[in-house]
Amino acid sequence: MFEFKLGSFPIRLHWSYLLLIILVLGAGFGAIGILIWLIAVLVAILIHELAHGVMARRKGALLDHVMLYGLGGVTVWNERYGSGVNWKNRIWIAAAGPVAGLGLGLLGYGGIRLGLFGEAMQSAVNVPWSVGLRFWAIQGDWLSFTIACLIWMSLAWAIINLLPMGGMDGSQILAEVLERKDPRDGRKKAAWVGVIVAAVAAIYAVVELRSWLIAFVFGMFALNDYARINDQPPPFGNIRR
Repeated sequence: MFEFKLGSFPIRLHWSYLLLIILVLGAGFGAIGILIWLIAVLVAILIHELAHGVMARRKGALLDHVMLYGLGGVTVWNERYGSGVNWKNRIWIAAAGPVAGLGLGLLGYGGIRLGLFGEAMQSAVNVPWSVGLRFWAIQGDWLSFTIACLIWMSLAWAIINLLPMGGMDGSQILAEVLERKDPRDGRKKAAWVGVIVAAVAAIYAVVELRSWLIAFVFGMFALNDYARINDQPPPFGNIRR
């Protein structure tokens, strides 16, 4: 465990974060590319989590710490006594991370379209979700590779977090809304939605992406939601908070 502070935000970096290397071992990035990818992912996830932390403080909560690990990250906060962090504020806190990620990704893409990162990158990147990481790695253009990594990871992590599954931000938002309508079973209904979404995503990962690893990750999300349905602790921990 490596601990440090960014301003007043305590950050904990778990050793399992390095397991993210598995996702790009066969991508042809090379040693330099993998190192840059890990740093870019760290920055993108950290911005996502810090956005949660900033919003939590704005809504009257006490931030405990931000943890980054193999499945991404989690912002741990507690309600200040008498602070009244209500369901609407919890939605704001959950939404802050994806909004920050989308903003960062689209800002970088806008810079590309304006030609701020050079003509070559402007002509190669036509849409924000197609940034050609392997292309830049083969070319040895590490500046373009870094920018592309930040754009892709910021957008991908934001979109994944908006999916209502596995305790991700989308799941937290859905649970808050459904609990308002059904205080008794609203969160269980949100968990059932998570099981279905994660199962469909896992099937898509196998059929379309040919990736059993990604399917395994979505399978963990499904198991976490299934545990919540049965009022049991998630077997893979609280992926989100």
